[in-house]
Amino acid sequence: MYSDVKNIQSEIFEIAGEQKDKRISMAMLMKEQNNLNISDASLSKLRPFIEFEEVVDRVDNIFHPVTQKKGEISHLAKNSIKELRNIVSLTKALGVKIPILICPGLAHNISLFSGMFFQCIFSPKPSKKKNLFNILAAGGRYDKLIQTFKLKSLESGKTLNQSAVGASIAIESIVAAENDFNESLKLGIADFLIHSEGAGMADEKATLLKEVLDLGIRATVLYDKNMTLDDAADFCRNHGVQHILVLRKEDPAIIKVRFVDKEKVSEKRIYRSELKEQLPKICLKILPESKVDNNRNSSYSNTLLFNVRFLASDKNHANKKREPNIRSQVITALQTTPSRIWELIPLDLKMDVINKIISFCDVSANEECIRRSFDEGIIPGFPNKFRKYLSQLCEEMCDIRAKTPNCAIILYSLIDSNFRILI
Repeated sequence: MYSDVKNIQSEIFEIAGEQKDKRISMAMLMKEQNNLNISDASLSKLRPFIEFEEVVDRVDNIFHPVTQKKGEISHLAKNSIKELRNIVSLTKALGVKIPILICPGLAHNISLFSGMFFQCIFSPKPSKKKNLFNILAAGGRYDKLIQTFKLKSLESGKTLNQSAVGASIAIESIVAAENDFNESLKLGIADFLIHSEGAGMADEKATLLKEVLDLGIRATVLYDKNMTLDDAADFCRNHGVQHILVLRKEDPAIIKVRFVDKEKVSEKRIYRSELKEQLPKICLKILPESKVDNNRNSSYSNTLLFNVRFLASDKNHANKKREPNIRSQVITALQTTPSRIWELIPLDLKMDVINKIISFCDVSANEECIRRSFDEGIIPGFPNKFRKYLSQLCEEMCDIRAKTPNCAIILYSLIDSNFRILI
C-alpha cells in the first residue's frame, strides 16, 4: 500500500517464493520491473524495507515513514510492529538463544500463512557469497491453509474460524548439516606431530611416539634434521594435523604443545609426567572411542529397515536399475538418525513440486485426512497431467500409513536426485 504495488502484490510474492532464499530482493524486482509494471518511485519506496534485516529494536526507524502517515497504512504497520515485539519477547522468555532478525522481504509459502511467519536458517560454511544459507525450518500461523480444508457441508453463510500454528522441518537438511559438521571435525593423518628443537633427538622422539601411541592417540614423526618449527606447522596444515609436540634437549621434563590453526599458532607447556592425563584432553579424539563409533556406524545399515516403493506408472526397468544408487544416497544421509522403518517413494517430479506436496500434507494424520489433503489442497493446485499421478501417490501413502503407521516416508525426486522426509 505504501509503495503503490498492492495490485501486483500476489505476483511479487509468487516470484519470490520461487527463489532459493524465498525472499523479495531488489535484483528480483529490477529484473521483473517491466513485466510487473513497477514504477521507479515504487522501487525507491520498497528498497529500504526489502534490504532491511535487523533486530526488532531497529524496526521503528525503518517503518517511521509509514507509521507517521494517517489511515489504514499506519494502523496496520503499528499493529504489526507490536505483534513482532510480543513474539520476540515470548521467544526470549522461552529461552531461545539464536539471533532473531526481522526480514520484511521474506515470502516463504506466503499463500499458506496468516500474519507472522518465520524461517530458521544456518550458513553451512563460511563463504564470500552473501545470503548463502540452508532453510532448516519454516512456519507460522496456518489459517489460510486451514481454510482450504473447510468442510463443504457447512451451510452457506456460516463461518467457522479456526487457527493453528506449526512448522515444517527440513530433516534432510539437518541430517546433511550434521554430516558436514562431523566431517569437518575429522582429523588428518594424525593427531600429533612430534618435533624437536635442534638435531640429534631421534631416540627421544621415538620414545615419545611410543608413549603417545600407547595412549591410543594417533601420532607421527618426521626425521628431517633440516625441518624448522615453521616447516613442521606448514606440514601439519597440509595434512590435517592439529598439534605439534616439541621436545627440547635443554629441558627434557617439559613438552611444548603447539596448536596449529589455518590463521594462527598458539602454544602451551605441559610436564612430561602429565602426558597421560593432558594429551587426551587436548586431543579429544582417542582411538578406542573412534573404533567403537565406527563399529556402531558399520552395523547401522544392517539394522536399518528400508523399503523402496515405486508407483505403478514408474515401475520400469530403468528406474529399478537406479534403486541401488537411490538407497546408497539416502542411507548415507540417514546414518546419524535413530534406527526406524523408512518407506521411500521415488517420484518422477521436481523438488519444487515435492515441496508443495509436503507443505499441504500431514503424513502423521490418518488415511482419511491424507486423502482429504490431496483431494482438496494438493491435486486441485496442479495441472490435469499431474492429477492421476498424484492420486497414485496419495493411495501409496495411505497404504503405508495403514500397514506401517509408525514409519517415516521419504519422497525422492528422480529428476533432481534429492529427497524430503515426512515423519
